[in-house]
Amino acid sequence: MALVPKQWYADANPNERNNYVEILARNSGLLAWLLALLRIDPTYFLSINHRRLVFQTASFTGYRKVIIPIDSISSSYYGYHKPWKQAVGIFFMALLAGGQIITASIGNARDADGPGVLWFGVGIVLLGLLIAAIYYFLNKQLVIGITDNNGADHEMVLKKSVIENKEINEQQMELVTRIVLTIIDNQKAQKLHNPSAIV
Repeated sequence: MALVPKQWYADANPNERNNYVEILARNSGLLAWLLALLRIDPTYFLSINHRRLVFQTASFTGYRKVIIPIDSISSSYYGYHKPWKQAVGIFFMALLAGGQIITASIGNARDADGPGVLWFGVGIVLLGLLIAAIYYFLNKQLVIGITDNNGADHEMVLKKSVIENKEINEQQMELVTRIVLTIIDNQKAQKLHNPSAIV
């Protein structure tokens, strides 16, 4: 399920809570937005500092918090997915509906309503194309994730928030992964130079 970001922080300098990464997200959709206004929406929160990664979810059904020490992270990844199959499906349905109307209008071309029906069919096809294009571009989903040493993936799938007008792009996702890998490398270097150090 895709989430939309409510708050986003990712920087090489930690914030006031000493976190390099903080992502707060909610479920997508109008109903979820209305619940967010009432402060009763399910939320998803990811934070990363130099010691640990925290991933927590809170909803009507309960609360879950996963804490992973930085040295227990094996990899960090990101990517995106565009819903081209759904967009093609939307256009195909409009093409079928519009094609049926166009075909019927050609058979009745001599009627007074023939040209109007023809343009109505063409309009349905063009409207379907427009809706498919909007759906394709507005529903691009980006994923950011962490894999721990046990092979478990902890990820967030995000898309643009139209209502809150927050958009996360690949460059911001890449920054998060670079921050995680830099923290891990710094931890390893510190342990190598001072194995007894407690971070």
